[in-house]
Amino acid sequence: MENDPGYLARRNEMQDRVKEIENESKILETPFIEDLHVHGYTSIQSSSDLTKLKKADPTLVELLLKWIPRIDNKHRSQEMLVRGLAVATAPFNAAALTHLFDNSQAFSLKWAIANTIAGNDLLNVTSWLEKKLNDEVPDKTWEMLMYAVARYFPYDRSSEMLRRLFHQFPLQVADAFSMIGRTADITYLEDMSLKYKGAQRTSINKSIKKLQQRLGKGK
Repeated sequence: MENDPGYLARRNEMQDRVKEIENESKILETPFIEDLHVHGYTSIQSSSDLTKLKKADPTLVELLLKWIPRIDNKHRSQEMLVRGLAVATAPFNAAALTHLFDNSQAFSLKWAIANTIAGNDLLNVTSWLEKKLNDEVPDKTWEMLMYAVARYFPYDRSSEMLRRLFHQFPLQVADAFSMIGRTADITYLEDMSLKYKGAQRTSINKSIKKLQQRLGKGK
């Protein structure tokens, strides 16, 4: 392939495009990075560095929330800020994330928002979550919101919501039940498993085993 002019031309074109994207991203992110450096976060040189963090203290979280509405997501910069919030060390207001979720069309960005909501104890999120899951047509970006349901609502309410959404998100709902479910949910999941085949049934059955073990009913 090294002797193929066509391959070499395509490779060089791709390398040039990567450099172009890197330069453009750097320009777009410069005000954000400068603000972080002013506040002492000098180790962060680009938004992608946020995904390497093991924790985000309240001051950094405040900066990320400030910049999320301001930064362009053309090269996923906005998404990187959302992912940085996933390791927040304290609860924070979910308003910026929920607003962005409702107004974005970018799949990976919305999935990252849902993941951050599901993995943290956020403030002012339950009303938004309940309204969305009750009033709107679900899509694949909601997958991690099934875990958010399990996290933020008491068992009776989360169980009702998860069961209603089972057929849209069978794997995520089954897994969520493995974390919060009760004995009656074992029978429910076993019945639902029979409605699926192949990899989906296998995954649901794994969640059943996890629930059984958590409840001390497995081997």
